[in-house]
Amino acid sequence: KIQAVHRGKKTRMELLKQKQVVEEEELTAAALKIQAVHRGRKTRMELLKEKQEKDEMEAAALKIQAVHRGKKTRMELLKQKQVVEEEELTAAALKIQAVHRGRKTRMELLKEKQEKDEMEAAALKIQAVHR
Repeated sequence: KIQAVHRGKKTRMELLKQKQVVEEEELTAAALKIQAVHRGRKTRMELLKEKQEKDEMEAAALKIQAVHRGKKTRMELLKQKQVVEEEELTAAALKIQAVHRGRKTRMELLKEKQEKDEMEAAALKIQAVHR
């Protein structure tokens, strides 16, 4: 009877140890699973953060490029406008000069004609006096 009690106690102790080993293995496996899930989630979050930062950098670069292209285009338009205005001013100056030269020439021709008429009138008067 003592041996049976001892064997029963020994068997229960072995079963308890096996149960504790199994529970410990299950806890270890659960802990490993939790750690793996956490590492995976952490990695995904880091990748998402990196992607967002990359997207933000690309958006900022695009914005900078757009601003630069706009400024460049405005400067080109301003230069074209200045060229057109300069051409218009040159054309206006040429027109003014042409008008002035034409008027000056007409005045000179008129003056020459008046002098010629005066000379003819004087010649006629001289001829009339000599006759």
